[in-house]
Amino acid sequence: MLEADEEMRQMSMTSVERIEFERGYAIGYERGVKEEAQRSQERMRSLILRQLNKKIGAIPNHVLTQIHSLSIEYLESLGEALVDFKSIQNLTTWLENHRKKRKTKRDLLK
Repeated sequence: MLEADEEMRQMSMTSVERIEFERGYAIGYERGVKEEAQRSQERMRSLILRQLNKKIGAIPNHVLTQIHSLSIEYLESLGEALVDFKSIQNLTTWLENHRKKRKTKRDLLK
């Protein structure tokens, strides 16, 4: 019986080990959530780019660069707006307007 009790004691974690385990678990969980958010943003960006290609044709590289810099909030907005686009000019105008909005927003947060 004493051997079984000793084995159980050795198998149980100390409070420091438990804290370290929980900290590691929390860090891993946060990383997983962040990675999933990034994958979701990439999927959304990919869908929007396919829709834009279908709607207005090939997108120039400098415009693609701007689209790749958009946050998920602006990607969602672009996804709604692209329904009304007729040409690449509509897209570049939208991007310019939103670039100005982002700049103004950043300036206000300073």
